[in-house]
Formats: sequence, structure tokens, C-alpha cells
Amino acid sequence: MHKSTIVAALALLFTCSIMAQNNTIQNKHGIAYLPQAYDWAIGADASPYLEYLGNLFNGTENNELDLGNQNLYFRYYITNKSAIRINLSIGNSTNKEFYYINNEANIDPLNMYNMVEDMKKTQKNSYSVLIGLQKSRGYGRLKGFYGLQVGYQYSKESIFYEYGNAFSAANQTPGNYWDFETSRPTEINKGKSNGITGGGFVGVEFYILPKICIGGECSLMYTKTWQSQSYSTFEQWSNDRVISVDIPETPGNKTSNLETARPATYSGLYLMFHF
Repeated sequence: MHKSTIVAALALLFTCSIMAQNNTIQNKHGIAYLPQAYDWAIGADASPYLEYLGNLFNGTENNELDLGNQNLYFRYYITNKSAIRINLSIGNSTNKEFYYINNEANIDPLNMYNMVEDMKKTQKNSYSVLIGLQKSRGYGRLKGFYGLQVGYQYSKESIFYEYGNAFSAANQTPGNYWDFETSRPTEINKGKSNGITGGGFVGVEFYILPKICIGGECSLMYTKTWQSQSYSTFEQWSNDRVISVDIPETPGNKTSNLETARPATYSGLYLMFHF
């Protein structure tokens, strides 16, 4: 190969290298705005923060930052323009309510504060996961994206009662806060719900700072859910003893729907931080 040909080839490679570098948008410190292959990203719903700031500037009284139930958003970029994304939602709550009721087993006319406690406990559990493949395109710091995703969701809810006054032969209708009489619930099981979902999404993002973007999306998803049987458990006095009875409430159901949604996976507006 002639020397001039080698020089021309090296010059062409150098020029292509410079052009490729210019395709990477950077700030004045040389930091790239856009995510690159092998980057990780973590996201959060931006709506509560924007609403809080808006109320702050408007002088709204009793302005509070209501974060509610926050989903967890993750991405892993397999190329500069495509990423695997995961959306996790976990919701576990237990609420106990306590109420005073007269102690019927030890009535003391001289002690008007002789009380026992009734308790109602509400327990809720919900989990969901969405896994998708996202691809992006666009110009500058404004990027559109699209992709497909599938997911699974699970939830259940139960209510439990505990009573300070027990059943006995002498007291077969013990008093309680809710005025249950001969039969009173100990558990109300609302069943378990399982669901699968799948579909597509489109959205747009703008990189306001290097590796930090704000965006929104909408989706078209098909969802099918199965709800198990619900039942209630009651206790009552019968044949000189306390018995427990299970009573079916609903036999369960199945539902399916195809619908567009906004906000979709990533809420109304979200922030993503890339590392």
C-alpha cells in the first residue's frame, strides 16, 4: 500500500472518530447528556414534587409533600439507544384500631373506668412487576421512545377482629364496640387477586441536565385478572362452647380488558437519574 494511501486512510478514520464524538451531546465540562451503553438508571414520580413546588409559589395554605405509594423504576442500557426496564411496586400496610368497651366479666360499680379493648386490624398486601424493552430515537436532548412490556400483579386484603369480652355460658351475647350480637366476625377475607398484563408504550424525555431527564408516557395494555373466593369467619356460642363458622361471600371472578392509559408505567411525569 502506498504511503499516501495509508495517510489518507488514517485521516479518514480520524475524521470519522471526530464526527462520532460530535454526535455525543456534552455540556461545557465535557459530560455527556444522554445515557450510554451499560448505564443504569433509577426513576421517581415527579408529580408530587411539581405539585408541591406549584403550591409553594402560589402561597397555598397547608401545603404538604404527599408522596403516596411510590413505584421503583429501573433501566439498564444494553446499547446507547435501547434499555431493559423494570418497574416494581410494593405495598404492605397494617392498620390497627383500638376501642374501649365495658368489662362485662368484672363489673365494678365503683370503678366507672373498668374497660377492656376491642381491636380491628386491616391488612393489605400488593405487589407488581413490569419488565420491558425500550428503544429511543430523536434529536439533541429531546428523545422519543417506544417498546413492549409484560408484567404480573398480586394483591390481597383481610380484616381481623379481636374482642375484650369473651363468650361464656353466663354471657352468650357479649358486648362489643360494633354491636355484633349472637354472632360476630373474627376475619373477613376479601380474597386474593392475580393478574398478568402485556402491551406497548410510547413516550418522550428531555434531558434537563447531564444524565438527568424528565419525561412522560402512555401505554396500550391487555390485562387479565383472577379473583379468588372471599369468605368471612364468625364465632358464636353454641352447645355450651364457642364455635367458628366460615361463610362464603363471593365465588371469585375473572376479568380482562384492553385499554390505553396515561399515566402509564412511569406515572404522569417522572425523573430518571443515570449512572
